Order: sequence, then structure tokens, then C-alpha cells
Amino acid sequence: MPEAAAQRRLRGASADAHVVLVAPPGDPSTDEADDALTAAVHAAVERARRAGAGGPRTVLRAPTTREALTALADAAERASADGVALVLLDVDLVVSPVALLDLLDHPGRRTATFVLPAPSGPAAGAPDASAGWTPVRWGEGRKALVESVGTPQHALRRATGVALGVLRVDAADVPAAARLWRAAAVGEWSGSTSALALLALTRGGVPVAAVPLEQFTARHRADGEALVDPEQDPWRLRLRSAARPVDGFFSVFVVRKVSRAITWRLLPTGVAPNTVTVVSLLVGLLTALLCGIGGWPLLVVAAVLLQVSLVLDCVDGEIARYTRRFSPLGAWLDVSGDRLKENGVYAGLALWSYRAGHDLWVWAVLTMALIAYRHFVDYGFGVSQRTSLLPRVFRGPLDQPDDGAEPLSGGGGSRVSTLVAASDATSGSTWVHWTKKAIHLPIGERYLVISLALLTGRPQVVFVALVVLEVLAVLYTTGGRILRSVSGERSTAATLPAPDPTRPTWGEIDHQLDLGPLARAVASALPTSWRSPWAGVAASVVLVGTAVAVSLGLHASWLLPAVIVLVVGAGLGLAVPVRGPVAWAAPSSLFAVEAATVLLVQDRLAPTSGGAAFLLIAAAAYRRYDIIYRTRDLGRPPSAWTSWVTLGLDGRLLVVAVAALWPGAFGTVLLVVGAVIGGIVLVESTLGWALWLRATKVPTDTTPGASRQLAVATPDEPGDDLTSP
Repeated sequence: MPEAAAQRRLRGASADAHVVLVAPPGDPSTDEADDALTAAVHAAVERARRAGAGGPRTVLRAPTTREALTALADAAERASADGVALVLLDVDLVVSPVALLDLLDHPGRRTATFVLPAPSGPAAGAPDASAGWTPVRWGEGRKALVESVGTPQHALRRATGVALGVLRVDAADVPAAARLWRAAAVGEWSGSTSALALLALTRGGVPVAAVPLEQFTARHRADGEALVDPEQDPWRLRLRSAARPVDGFFSVFVVRKVSRAITWRLLPTGVAPNTVTVVSLLVGLLTALLCGIGGWPLLVVAAVLLQVSLVLDCVDGEIARYTRRFSPLGAWLDVSGDRLKENGVYAGLALWSYRAGHDLWVWAVLTMALIAYRHFVDYGFGVSQRTSLLPRVFRGPLDQPDDGAEPLSGGGGSRVSTLVAASDATSGSTWVHWTKKAIHLPIGERYLVISLALLTGRPQVVFVALVVLEVLAVLYTTGGRILRSVSGERSTAATLPAPDPTRPTWGEIDHQLDLGPLARAVASALPTSWRSPWAGVAASVVLVGTAVAVSLGLHASWLLPAVIVLVVGAGLGLAVPVRGPVAWAAPSSLFAVEAATVLLVQDRLAPTSGGAAFLLIAAAAYRRYDIIYRTRDLGRPPSAWTSWVTLGLDGRLLVVAVAALWPGAFGTVLLVVGAVIGGIVLVESTLGWALWLRATKVPTDTTPGASRQLAVATPDEPGDDLTSP
């Protein structure tokens, strides 16, 4: 079964790649040495072939590094002429071909190398730099880059681990690699050829992704060693590594044990991950329907079905990562399905309670808005995290013996940075690590709380438990990330640009603000010198304060001038791109302002229209999720006209303020606006993804050679892969 074709399916990402097998330097002086080299080469060839690299092969063995780099440049020029990728593999590297799949046969993977963290002490099977491996430093996160490389002639500050002597250079980077290796061949260097090749790429400006080896091991080949996988059951290990390393305690120790058993049996069937995602969504919607019907027996069934949906939600990701069949579309289906299921449960419980004479819509809105707010904090902080890592990749000439003298992180020994460092130090403890995970309340723990609370048959228990836990999660994660930002642990001097035909200077954070035509018009009309982020902060405080006053009895007519103040303040605060140590908090803060205003005013003017407020806030949140995923994974936001038809934050609040002048129609206006905006976002988003699919021409077959050059995004719970405080 592990060797079944359905589990070994190749994507063809390196099917035509030129393979360069790097032998140890020197000439074999005996027949035994020559036979050993031949056996090692044959073993390496077989590993590369089984991992999907089946193009022309070059055995590189030279007495000096100069000659080796020259030969490597020659091979890269041949690969460049053919327009294919290049794979560099040390012949004495013993690693499972199953492990190599994640590097050589990963759709959308560009230039990358395998890395392993350096062990703090002796560890069987774990390589360290003193054993002949290449010391390297890489950044944080799932898309970390190799920042610097050490060799006998190049000092490395704060190595985080080692590179393993296997490198895939994407076809787009092969011409630059050939040029850099040709230039490096001018000097005399010491060290392995693979280390110098990696060093030349990073210092020459070619981004090299650091891909963890995960569950697998690697070692140097001993003379006479047979071609066997280092692991006894590599396919089982591959399934273990298909689980997300950022899962919470409940997912890791309970849900994943069940989901892996299901995944193992589904893999031979060739079922698509998106098919499982759709089934999970249907089960979740059935759960929401049962919650809407109500009654203790149905709520017990709903509690069980919610866990079934969670298990299936893990299965689709495991299949996607195991078979490398993932894409931005899969990630979007996963996250949008999670939101529909979860918000459907909250709406169902509130609807049943309302029919039973207990209005819990305010609690449902609070629960949904708090979860969305924390996600938007995670997304915004994720932008600053990715941005802060980019300048750390050291670029410079090969003859520079070190990788610079600038500090790797800020803080300067301040009290805040000391507090952050102390928090990081405690994370080494197992129980502290899992406690922090639980406080963050990831999706597994959240679904567990919902299921347990449903067993009581009381929707109030579900909402109160979630609101209390989410408030704790919001305070913990937001507070910790603010501390990291102001301590200098994260630099947000700039935001990552996202292509936009109308505003090419806008970045991810700017799009996440979800500002409409009114605020944009103010921003373009007022002088740039007037702009200040504090204007937006002050205007937000004024609006929320006015909404609180309205909820306490102030006439609703005061809301309209407060919204106008917000429109002007947002325009004044819109300095593109948004900058500052805590710029990442702007989108989530504006969402909180919108949700709080709608909820406070609705509770005062139309207390029986909680469902309408829930729909409008859910539509606004869905609009932001759509902006975030399409900007992040497709490199462009939704079409510019959608900011007009969905009104933007400022336009929606202006509609709310005008509707507040007629309290009798207020609930109806919220319902209509929420339904229209939600429908527009759903239709436009569906069309946008359909056009993307058509443009990428994703093949439906899975035979070798059916390569898909996609911007890879694995299905993940938003924010759970980011640094907790």
C-alpha cells in the first residue's frame, strides 16, 4: 500500500530538470574507491529519479573548488539553454526519496534547499555543522529564506542549523545561478561545492527557501552502504509530516490521530483535497441546520457532527500536503468553508434561541466578531513578519569573510525587549508551549469548546464560553504582538507591495483597511502634508464614543457627523503605504470600530434586529477575508470596482448613520445592506477564482510532467502559524 501509485503520484515539477551529482573532491586512486564512487552515484541517481528529477545528469568530481564551480556553471548554462530547473545533489547524502519529494516535486516551489535545526547536544540521526554539513541561518515562518551561509572562509553569525547538500534551482533562477557560479569560480575557496554554490546564490540576491526536513533524517553515506531508505516506513513518516506543525494541543494529540488514519485509507482512491473540503463544508452546514432547529437531542448530534467536520478539515489538508495538490484556491475554499460552518452554527443557535424567547443575537455577533478580529490581527502581523525578514538576507561579495555587523534583531536591551525575550525563553518548556497554543484558541480547541457546550443543550453556555476565551485570546495575542513590534523584534518600515493597476504603491496592509470611495476621495483631495495616522485613531475614538453615547440614550442624529469625522480621519490617515511599528493593527482596529458601531446602535434603535446586525458584520468580515487571501496568494486584490459596490468601511458606516435617522426602518436597512454586500462579495469572489483557474489552466491529471506553476498556499487556520506572544 505505501508504494501504491496513488501515494507516489508525481507532480512533474522537476521532471526535466538537469541533475548535477556532486562527488567528494579528488581522484579515486584505487579500483575500490572508483567502485565506491560509482555505487554512490548510482544510489544518488536512483534517489533523484524516485523523487521526480529525471532530466539529464552530470557527475561533478573535480580536484579543486574552482574547477567544480566552473563545471557547475557549465551545467547551469546547459539547463538555462533548455529552460529547465537544475537539481544539485551530494552523492554521499543518504536521505529518503520520499523526503526529497517536498523539495524536488513541489508545485510552485522555486529555488530551495533542505535544512535541519542544529541540535543542542548529541542526537542520533541529526546532523550538525561539525560533521561536515553546511551551517546556515534562515528566517522564521513557513516561507523562510536562507539568510546566510558559513564555510571555512566565511564566518556565520548565529547559525540556526545546517543545509543538507541538496538544492533545487528554479528555471527562472538558473541563468542568474550560472552567472554567479561562473563569477565564484575566479577565486580559490575551501569547503564543499554545494556549500559554495548555496553561498553564491544567497549573496548574489537569488532567494533560496529553507525547507525543513520535518520527520525525516539524513546522514552521509558510508563506503559500501546499500541503497535503502533511512526510515523503515518513509510513507508513514510523510503522512506525519503532512500535518501542520502549528496545530494546537487538541488537534495534534487527538484529531490528527483520527484524521491520519482516514487519510491513509483515502490516498489510494485519488480523492482530491477540495472534494474533502466540500464534504466537510456540507457536514458543517448540516451542523448549523441542526443548531437552528434546536432541542437537546439534535444539539448532541450537532456536537458530534462538528467534530466530524473538524476531522475532515484536517484530512483535506493532509491529502493536499501529502500529494502536493494544493493551491491558493484550496486555501481559500478551506478558510471560507471554516467561516461559513462556524458562523452558521452561531447564527443557528441564536435563531433557535430567538424563537424560544431568548434573544442571544448580541452574543452571536460578539462571538463572530471577536474571532474575525483576532484573525485580522494575525493576518496584519503576518505581513509585518514577512516584511521584517526580507532585509536580513545578507547580500555581498564572496570575498567578504563575514556576513555583516548589523544586529539581527532590535530592542537594545529595553524592558520591553527583555520581557519579550523572557517569554520566548519560557516557550522551551513543553507545558508552557502548549498552554500558549491553547490560549491562542486555534480552531481545534474552539470546536472542542463548542461541542462540549452544545452537550449542555444551552446556547448561552456556548456563547459565554467562547466570548470569555476569545477575549483572553485577543488580549494575549494582540498585546504580545504590540510588545514585539515596539521592542524592535519586528520591523514594519515598509509593507510588501501588491500589484494594483489603479494604485500600484498600495501594499497588503493598505488593501486590508477596506476603505471605500469616500475615504479614498478625501485622501486624494487633501494635501499630503496634512496626513497623519493619529487622525484616523482620533476619528475612530470619536465614532465609537458617539456610538456608546447613542446606546445610552443620545439622539441617533449625532451618529452622522461622527461618521463624517471618521471618513475625513481615515482619509487623513491614509499615507500609502501604511507605515509604523504597529501599522499591522490598523485593519483589525477599523473592523472593530465598524462592528462595535453597528452592534451598539442596533441594540439601541432596533433591539429585535440582531440577526440583521449579524448578517451585515459577517458580510463585512467576509469581504476582508476575500481581500486578504486574494492579495496574499494571487498577488492582487479584488477588482477596484468592488470597493464601490461594497461601499467600504466608511460607506457602510455612512449608510448605518443615515438609517439611524429613521429607527423604524433601521433593522430592515441593516438586513438589506448585509444581504446585498454579502451576495456581491460571494459572486465576485467566485468569478475571480474561476478566472484565476482558467488563466492558470490547472491540469486535472496527475501523471508525471503535469507540472503546475502555482503560488503555493497550504490550507491553514488563519494566524495559527504566526508567533504567539
